Amino acid sequence: MTIRKNNHTLLRKRHKPLGLIEVIAIALGGMVGGEIFTISEICVAMIGVYTPVAI
Repeated sequence: MTIRKNNHTLLRKRHKPLGLIEVIAIALGGMVGGEIFTISEICVAMIGVYTPVAI
């Protein structure tokens, strides 16, 4: 991962490889995050401007 700060480049390296638990957590996080936006989109399509009240 490259991070730029004050026109300097910093490199962050992970010292341990990702294990099964970490890979599963990343995959689940991506799926849950995607579903949150999908559900919100469906709510807006069905309810319209009253979505914040319904949630």
